Amino acid sequence: MYGMMRPNALNRLYFFVSVVLSMIVLCSGLAAREKTLKDPQDLMEVAAKINGLNGLIAQPWDLKVSFNALGAEGYLLDQGTYEETWIGPLKFKRSLIGATHTLSDFGTAQGTLRSGGEFRASAALNDIHLAILNPLPADVFVKMSEAHGGQRNVAGVQCNCVDLYQHQSSGISDAKPGYSYCFDAKNILRQATMAAWDNTQYVLKNSRQFQGRWIPGDIEIWNKGVLVLSAHLENIETLKEKDKREFQPPADAVFVAKTIIGSPSTFKYGVFIKKTAPIYPPSARESGIEGTVVLQGVISKEGRIIKLQVVSGPQMLQQAAIDAVEQWEYQPWMLNGAPIEVETTLRIPFSLSGNR
Repeated sequence: MYGMMRPNALNRLYFFVSVVLSMIVLCSGLAAREKTLKDPQDLMEVAAKINGLNGLIAQPWDLKVSFNALGAEGYLLDQGTYEETWIGPLKFKRSLIGATHTLSDFGTAQGTLRSGGEFRASAALNDIHLAILNPLPADVFVKMSEAHGGQRNVAGVQCNCVDLYQHQSSGISDAKPGYSYCFDAKNILRQATMAAWDNTQYVLKNSRQFQGRWIPGDIEIWNKGVLVLSAHLENIETLKEKDKREFQPPADAVFVAKTIIGSPSTFKYGVFIKKTAPIYPPSARESGIEGTVVLQGVISKEGRIIKLQVVSGPQMLQQAAIDAVEQWEYQPWMLNGAPIEVETTLRIPFSLSGNR
């Protein structure tokens, strides 16, 4: 009888062991998932190592992206290509070639020079560059922010998301996150939302690997729920030695950024001190005109916005946007304990249902 009972006992033992092992695996998975959600700073650190081409890659590369820029009503504003050749952090050329204009940036040891005076094009150039090559914030910015984790569905994909809340000069964090980033199960970036930039949202699809990092094959850039730019990565390849070349900026090129030498520990991001809401022009309201005004300017060493230029937006709303932004105040950006000037792009929304 004992001999007949032994197989059943073994079966029960095997069953018990398999259940225990299954529970261990399940708990380990839940623990890992919980750790990801409880440690959003860790998730951002891991994601920064595999997403984008942020200038840390040793091998030079060349890429081409096609794009369509759209108006508020969905009509085509412009189309063309974004092209970039990167030899190193201080040696590159990136160009936006539109239907009616070309804008090019040249990286040099002294800083970045720009040729072409079309400010509308520079917004698209910056958006495409950020979405593909540098979609995540600097590590020092993440560490200075209050990070919260959670899960959301992004285009049908369950993602782990990180919301970054910025601290004001008073030490109190903003009520809403200034920036949000969502990653899939492989920690590939699927969505980036910049609430600080009028809820500009980057949706990244069909990511592919290049030199061990993930970059999006397709990009959608949304502003307040309206698609304003779509782009497709046509080609990217590692440059061979024979293809490396010198970039000679043309005579009309001017500096848009000077090279800053310093470590992240010596750099401090500025924060808002005062932000004045724009006053909706009565004539524009009566005419039913709404939309977003995009401005470019410089945050001065004193924390005021200077050298404002209109990039795009309804003409009847542009002056109201400028009048509001000129009243904004920042705690200045700092390097090695001294204030510095910083370029910025601002999006000022006007909504008939939102603005008063």
